[in-house]
Amino acid sequence: MDKKEKDRKQIDEMNYMRKEDHIYTDSDGYKIRMVALVPEKPERVLLIPPLVGATGAWAISTFRYFSRKSSILMSFDYCGHYQGVDNKFTIKGTFKDTEAAISYATEYTRKKGLPLHAIGTCYGLIPLIYILDALGWPEIIRSMFSVNGLFSMNELINFDNYKDYLKKRGLFFKNKADFIEFMSRNKDKIIRDRKIYVKALTEYLAEIFPELIDIISDESFGTLDYSRVEFYQSFYEFIASDLPEIKITKNLPCLFFFGENDKTLNLKEKENKNRYVSQIKKMASHAQLCDIRIDHFGRGEDHYVIGEKGMSFLKENESI
Repeated sequence: MDKKEKDRKQIDEMNYMRKEDHIYTDSDGYKIRMVALVPEKPERVLLIPPLVGATGAWAISTFRYFSRKSSILMSFDYCGHYQGVDNKFTIKGTFKDTEAAISYATEYTRKKGLPLHAIGTCYGLIPLIYILDALGWPEIIRSMFSVNGLFSMNELINFDNYKDYLKKRGLFFKNKADFIEFMSRNKDKIIRDRKIYVKALTEYLAEIFPELIDIISDESFGTLDYSRVEFYQSFYEFIASDLPEIKITKNLPCLFFFGENDKTLNLKEKENKNRYVSQIKKMASHAQLCDIRIDHFGRGEDHYVIGEKGMSFLKENESI
C-alpha cells in the first residue's frame, strides 16, 4: 500500500467515527473548547493536552492510531487558540485549561464507565503533571505516557542564552533576576516595546527549536496569533516561572518515549540524553523508558512503536 492509499484509508476510518466539539463550562464558570474522536465501540478514553500553537484537533490526529484500537481521543484548545471562547493566552491559563479538561474527562469517563489515561507531549506534559500533582494524582487516571515531554519552563528558555538576543538590540541585563526586576518595574515600557522582545524571542526560539522554525514568526506561534496573547503577563510568566520539583506517584504507571532524532531536545548528544533520562528517573523512579528513532513530534522510522508499545501499556494498566 503506497502512502496516498494509506492516508486515504486512515481518513476513511476516521470518517466513520463520531466527532465531538463543544464548549465545556466547569464548576467555576471557566470555559474551554473540548474536542473528541469517538469510535463505534470505545473501550477507553485518552486525554491528550495540545501543544501551544496547535489545536486539540491536531493533537488527536497525531495519535489517530489509537482511535482505530477502540480508544476515544479527547483534547482541547488552550486559551487564546479558539475564537469561540473569549479569553487570551497566558502560561497560567494553560494550567487552568488543563485542570478544566481533566474535570471534563473525569465526568465523561465516569458516565461511560470507561478507563481514563493521559498522554503528555512537549509543553503539554508540564501543566498536565503539575495539575495532576495539585489534584493529588486522581486514581481515576489509570496511566500516563509521554512522547518527548518537557518537565519545566527552564527547558523552554535559558535566560543566559536569551539575553544575547536582547543584547543585539541594545538591551543589557546581567542575569535572569536582573531582567525580572526590570520587567516588574517597567510594565508599560515592556508593553510599548513588545515588538523588540518578541523579535528577540522569535530568533532565540527558532535557534534552539529548529523543528518549529516553520511555525514561528513575529506575528504568531503556529495557530496562536499574538493579538490573542496577554503579552505582558505571558512574557513575565514565561521568563519568571520557576515551578517546584514534583514526584509522580508510584501508583500512576508511566511510560516515556523519547527519540535520538529530537532536534528540539538535542537527544543525539549523549550528555543531553543522559540528562533527560536522569530527569525522568528523578521525577518518576518507577517509569518505563523507551528510546526510539523519532523526532520531537513523534515522527520517524520508529513511529509505529508508540502505537504498538503504547497500546500494550494501556491494556496492561486496565487489567489491574
